[in-house]
Amino acid sequence: TASGLMILADTPDADDHNAGALLSGNGGKLFDRMLAAIGFARADVYLASLVPARQPGGLLDSAIEAELGEIARRHIALAKPKALLLLGDTTTRALIGTNLPQARGVKHALNLKGGTTQAVATFHPRFLLTQPARKADAWADLRLFLELSEK
Repeated sequence: TASGLMILADTPDADDHNAGALLSGNGGKLFDRMLAAIGFARADVYLASLVPARQPGGLLDSAIEAELGEIARRHIALAKPKALLLLGDTTTRALIGTNLPQARGVKHALNLKGGTTQAVATFHPRFLLTQPARKADAWADLRLFLELSEK
């Protein structure tokens, strides 16, 4: 995209298959509001997920996280975003190698073939729907992501 922003989720949600788009349903509505809060719309970002299809039960096998992370690194290298937002714990572990609570609140340099990309990790909208008290933390992460987008 012209903005140079990429957002990576873990896996499509149940609603996404029927909608034909990532982050649809209530999580998608919250995602759109999160983007709007930092001055962007869905059309302004490149949205992708670690896996192309929803897994049985909606959960990814932790045994394949590292492999998914390597595939995602190649995807990110091809997309060449100037800033990357990682949604959720699984995505964060696959790409940064640590869990979301430890990764939040700082900028991470992801080493990719052909360069590095700056990344910020935050909560997935589906988590925020169940834990609305964490929205303030997500807002802080979004402001950090916005700083990266302005560079």
